[in-house]
Amino acid sequence: MKYIIVALLAVLFLSVSCSDNSTDPEENGTVKIVSSFNTGSTWDAISKGDEYNAGIDSVVVEGFEILISRVMFHTDGANEDSYVYKDGPYRIKADLLNEEYEVTTVNVPQVKYDKIKFEMHRFSAAETSQWENDEDFGIFATPERYSVVVRGKVYEGGSAEDFTYNGTVTVNLTFNFDEGIDLNEDDYVIMDVEVDPNVVFVENGSLLLDPRNAEIANKIDKNISEAFRMILK
Repeated sequence: MKYIIVALLAVLFLSVSCSDNSTDPEENGTVKIVSSFNTGSTWDAISKGDEYNAGIDSVVVEGFEILISRVMFHTDGANEDSYVYKDGPYRIKADLLNEEYEVTTVNVPQVKYDKIKFEMHRFSAAETSQWENDEDFGIFATPERYSVVVRGKVYEGGSAEDFTYNGTVTVNLTFNFDEGIDLNEDDYVIMDVEVDPNVVFVENGSLLLDPRNAEIANKIDKNISEAFRMILK
């Protein structure tokens, strides 16, 4: 592990323009992007009796998947519009098996990059028929066109109940590299997108949010946009 890069910016409903993504293979570096769970997956309720948690004792996140429509590599320098992009779809996945799942491996120009952006978007209505039977992307190609699916268990009074949280959040996840990534010096980089399940169903650091309560989906979706960090390996 070289060093940890924390997600500094997650802007909801941000629209961006795209440049040509053609590259010269002879001058490319390779970036492998994987995803995994951060340590831990259980939260115990500290605050009790709130209308949102209804007395639940803990939430265990067992699986987490989100849909990424595009990955964008921003080059270092004054020109903020200078970047290359790779269209998806891609899937960020994490679960209790604690495995690393490959998101994608891409070739990009051997230059210095100061940030990477993941566009977390829903499939369009026209795309659902294309992906509805796909093993990896079928869960996102439903009539509801979910962008995130979280599975787990809610514990209340000693009893466990399975839950599936389906979200339609649209967000850009941006990871800034303080020192930049220079592919002229290292032409192979592994980026691990870590999902922290401990923040998804928690408010104010302690109060549990019940994933079965549709009335607080906006709170949970906001947490999802803040549940990521990136580690360079």
